[in-house]
Amino acid sequence: MFQQAILRLLNVRPHEYKLVRQMFIVQFFLVIGTSFLFIAADAIFLSKYPIIELPKAFLITGIFLLIFNHIYSKIEHRISTGKLLFTIILFGIVLTLFMRIGLMFPQLTWMPYVLLIGYNIIYLLMALIFWGVAAMLFNVRESKRVFTIIGAGDLPAKLLGYLLVPLLGKYIGLNNTIWVAILAFVIAIPFAIRMFNMQQVTMLNERREEHKFAIAARTKVQKMKRVFGSDLILVISILSLITFGAIILIDFAFLAAVQIRYRTDIELASFLGIFFAAGRILAIILKFTLSSRMISRMGLVWSLLLSPVSLLVLIIIILSIVRADNTLQHFIYLVGIMALMTEILKSLIQEPVFLVLFQPLKQSLRLKGHVIAKGYMLGTAMILTGGWLIWYLLHTISLSMAVFCYVLVGMLVLWIISVFLVKKEYLKTLYEAIKGGFFRGNELYLQDSSIKELLVKKTQSSKPLEVITALDLLERENHENMNDLLIAQLDKKDPVILKYALSRIAEKKYKPALSTIEQMLQKGDPGIRPDCIQAIGLLNEDDLSALTPFMTAQDELCRQAAIVGVLKSNDLELFVMAGQHLLQLAHSPEPADRASAAGIIRDAGEIKFHKVLTKLLNDDDIKVQKQAIAAAGSIQYESLIPVLLTKLKQKETANEAVSALIEYRDKALDAYTKNTREAADLLPQFITIAGGIADEYAIDFLIRHLTEVPLRPIILGQLWKIKFAAPPVKQNLFLQMIDEELKRCNEILTFIHQLHYGKHQAGLHHALQLELDASISDTLKILGFLYERSKISDVLHAITTNDYRKISNALEMLEIMIPRNIFKRLNEVIEEKLHPGSKAIYAKEHNTVQEIIEAILQSAFGHFNVWTKAMAIAAIPKLKDKSMFLLLKKMPINDPAPIIEETRRYVISQEKV
Repeated sequence: MFQQAILRLLNVRPHEYKLVRQMFIVQFFLVIGTSFLFIAADAIFLSKYPIIELPKAFLITGIFLLIFNHIYSKIEHRISTGKLLFTIILFGIVLTLFMRIGLMFPQLTWMPYVLLIGYNIIYLLMALIFWGVAAMLFNVRESKRVFTIIGAGDLPAKLLGYLLVPLLGKYIGLNNTIWVAILAFVIAIPFAIRMFNMQQVTMLNERREEHKFAIAARTKVQKMKRVFGSDLILVISILSLITFGAIILIDFAFLAAVQIRYRTDIELASFLGIFFAAGRILAIILKFTLSSRMISRMGLVWSLLLSPVSLLVLIIIILSIVRADNTLQHFIYLVGIMALMTEILKSLIQEPVFLVLFQPLKQSLRLKGHVIAKGYMLGTAMILTGGWLIWYLLHTISLSMAVFCYVLVGMLVLWIISVFLVKKEYLKTLYEAIKGGFFRGNELYLQDSSIKELLVKKTQSSKPLEVITALDLLERENHENMNDLLIAQLDKKDPVILKYALSRIAEKKYKPALSTIEQMLQKGDPGIRPDCIQAIGLLNEDDLSALTPFMTAQDELCRQAAIVGVLKSNDLELFVMAGQHLLQLAHSPEPADRASAAGIIRDAGEIKFHKVLTKLLNDDDIKVQKQAIAAAGSIQYESLIPVLLTKLKQKETANEAVSALIEYRDKALDAYTKNTREAADLLPQFITIAGGIADEYAIDFLIRHLTEVPLRPIILGQLWKIKFAAPPVKQNLFLQMIDEELKRCNEILTFIHQLHYGKHQAGLHHALQLELDASISDTLKILGFLYERSKISDVLHAITTNDYRKISNALEMLEIMIPRNIFKRLNEVIEEKLHPGSKAIYAKEHNTVQEIIEAILQSAFGHFNVWTKAMAIAAIPKLKDKSMFLLLKKMPINDPAPIIEETRRYVISQEKV
């Protein structure tokens, strides 16, 4: 219980605990080593050189960082992640050992330079590999929670290092504290080995993707994208460059002020150690209680803005009291607070959020992004900031406080602007990440003559799919030779191509093709004669005498097409002749002829034959009835609606009746409303009919019946299908429904939890899982009515997959779109579904299996679906509890479904078995 309480406090899931703990330990020892190097390097450098040398060191360090970053980027995808981490730790040990040995020789006056540069190289490489591993192990949702906890390993480590360096330095000398750094790196190795032996980490090499960017860049934009790999990486890199520049400038100002006050290496180490240790204490308090939850509550954008806005407020305070001639030493503590603030916010908020920003990208791009934004941008920022400081200090005695503040204000403004650029690109990338895998859209720009030529060439292919696709695209773009291309298809032998070309020519009413089609009718493939007849009927309505011989043809399709064509003509004599043939078919003793008559009425859409159709609707043959129902929908004769309602009650003809009644639109819904009592059992079908009609009247019909809880999923499905958007007056209704669905989800999760996740009563457990999935789906659909439907549609699709990365990206997108109180509850449900036992959202009282079954069976009609209730009844014999059989006999079950009663009778019959 205590461990679970700690995990909830830290916002860590039980299945993440061991990995997070191991990574915390590795981070702890690596940071102890770098913190010892940090204090020693800064103190030794400042004690040996004037402050003008520090910008030079920045510049040289930046060059070396770019070199080592380039080397890292070349090898990081060529060897396994584990080998790379051990290689970097060993490199850090060797380089630190070399620097310590170098300090033994006083004549090597350049060693403080090497120490400062070496520290930055080691810090960069270890940060790149450690956080690169973290980026691959966790998705976007997990990273927002655990990165701050994993990164928290640097807080006690830095606190320990900052306090021990000056303390040990007084007794063993500052140079010898570097041995402690080497020891810390050595201790980290066995913990890193244990980390890489964990299952989640061993899968890394299997999941890693090659860094391949094979598409040749042709434009400057393409070249830029090839360098960065993603627009998101580009804007994050810009933000990173500005951020690093501002931090380096603040660090320089602080160290310059400190050097004026303190001279010896021990004095400098003592001040720096105690000063930064105080900041670590504050950061530890905040980090373990606020940081991951702060990011979740504030959101990424406001988290990114926290640092620049806080610094801007502090600078405004400084500018209100500073004079033009004031130098840094007058404001050492204010500058120190600024440096401390940047250090705390950097570790507390900035770095974890930076890492989260890369998570919607593929793993290979995440690694590339870390290398560019962290490595290349840090080196570039050091070169640019160091270069500017060298130029400025060559033209003045010391850095003016006013100049420092004004330059920093400019950088902070750019920082804030770049945050909003990052937000825009982050949302775009996140949306594409959600869509990726279940949608692919190709955009063709047919204005390009080469593409047009390619499509025209494709129309000459012998493959139907290629021809039809090419013709369709060309027609959409109104190709100037479209009609000629269609006529050219009539020379082909493939029936699929011929049927497509004939249908398009007929719809476009391109009469120059008439003679060719008439020749095809006489001499062509018999299989396409019905299509030729149909085309001639549409192209030559004034003279259809050529079709009269086919009205008595043996081929049913030819006969039907000819009669339909003539019935649509303007020739009264031919119309009467076609009508006589139709009546002969309608009164034929053969069901096939009667079905053909109904099909002719359907295709002709001729209302004059409604009496004939009424007879066919009551035909003894089901196939004839189905054709007649379709015809009734086509002619939309209102007097036929009562007959269609009777067909709606027939199981064999219900689907056809639904389709036909949709054609009657509001008249069909009025028929139900006027006969509610008689047609009450037809409500599910009328919900489908209303969804098919999809006008305002139909939508009102659907919303009115949302109070019918058993039918709510069907109604929500229909509203979702027609892309319904809730008007303001209806939004409270849907918000209330969301609340009901989420409460229901928690109840289902409680039952699943109390069934021990399927260890007992597997059938009932599975049924409850299906209930939960359906309820989550319904909740998302309702959210789609209220917010951005297109994006929530992608979220809904992602939730149904087994791809946890897609689900995490979907939740990240959802958090941005919907109110936080709704998201928090829905997220807890989905997280618990994915990782059972991760959240304490269950009811405190514990229900037995008997009580769960009783609650399901006695629930209100529609609260649980038919299958769940049936499985609850089926679970009773396994309990071997006689009282449950007695309860089942007496208990009224509020559900009329046949499967419920059948299962109930069967279970009762098993009582004595």
